[in-house]
Amino acid sequence: MNDDSIGETISAALDGERVDLKTLRQALGQPDGRELLASFVLLRAAVAADRVEPGEQLAARQLAVAQRRGVFWVASSSRTRLALAASLAAVAVASSFWLGTRWQGGRLATETAASPTAVSGLDRAGASRHEAGAAPSGGRRAGGNEQPPQPTRVLRFEPGVDWRDGA
Repeated sequence: MNDDSIGETISAALDGERVDLKTLRQALGQPDGRELLASFVLLRAAVAADRVEPGEQLAARQLAVAQRRGVFWVASSSRTRLALAASLAAVAVASSFWLGTRWQGGRLATETAASPTAVSGLDRAGASRHEAGAAPSGGRRAGGNEQPPQPTRVLRFEPGVDWRDGA
């Protein structure tokens, strides 16, 4: 057994880890192993005696500060303030999005029942609303222009050349 494995075995036994009993006996059977055991025990005792506990004055001051802060003591941490600011920002974004989808022409859009014309897409004369020059149901056209803009180019696709069925 080398010195490293002796030290690891004894340290593991002192830490409460599982150790092979035969290996521990071999480690303690050597003079170096017994010296390491004595050193580990002395080191652990020194560390245990060196613990610093807060004084009574510090505990009394902390209690007084906590009582002064009262309920708002939790909200004083920077993480809590950051979480509160993030949630307020999320609410502001969500409400502005909702308002943006509802706001039309200086007033809030109201939900109305769909008329039979809107459902069928045809007006009373039988022509579609788009052919009759009415604005599509998505909203109004700017400037009152009833005609769609002229196309700047026309795209043509040929079956078999530009696409194939089922592909």
